[in-house]
Amino acid sequence: MIKSAIQVCILITRMASMLMLMGLSVHASASIELAIDELLVKADIDLAADRLMQPTSSNAVDRYRAVLLLDKTNQRATLGLRDSVARYLVLAESKRLRGEYKRALDLLASAEAINGKSVKSTAMKQSIKAAQRTNRLVINKSKIVPFTPEVNPLQTVFNLDPADLSARNETIKTQLVALASRVRESKEYVLIYARNDAEGRWVYQQMREATENYRLRGNIKRHKKPRVVLDEPLD
Repeated sequence: MIKSAIQVCILITRMASMLMLMGLSVHASASIELAIDELLVKADIDLAADRLMQPTSSNAVDRYRAVLLLDKTNQRATLGLRDSVARYLVLAESKRLRGEYKRALDLLASAEAINGKSVKSTAMKQSIKAAQRTNRLVINKSKIVPFTPEVNPLQTVFNLDPADLSARNETIKTQLVALASRVRESKEYVLIYARNDAEGRWVYQQMREATENYRLRGNIKRHKKPRVVLDEPLD
């Protein structure tokens, strides 16, 4: 348990002070170094597994901070905290590109909780909020959407109008054909969010039929707001 680990660190520090008074400082120092080494190894493993601040009983940030309680100049722990912040920023950017703006802001807040605000985190927050305002998942339903760097390269989330989807009319079919044509060129992974399984399968079927002789890769998830999310190719 991380709380126990921190308590052990505090206990070791107190014991070290007592041992120094007894002329046993070498052994006390060795005990502290062993505790630090163990915490750093576990913290590095947590960082690699993206256990940054959760779960409470086992995460990188708490363990790096525990090391700094014992050795405030420990460079490995300091760098570990910086790497944790950097990882949160990467995860936040990934969520932003998927249109998951609330989750992106939550990850950004976690990054700032570690070492405070930075120029990069502030700029990213502004970017996410701007995307919330301007990227309203608009697609021209009257024509094919090409996949080129010049045409809306950051747009990866497309709303599906609930009324059109319920009616399964030509408007929604045209939109899905447009998206399918883009996917055929880009090889992007398709995530379909639908209100129920039948609806999701219908959306997938429309896109699959529009990409004849191409294996459409994707998945279907249930959500109250139907949309199509285009992600990076799997290979």
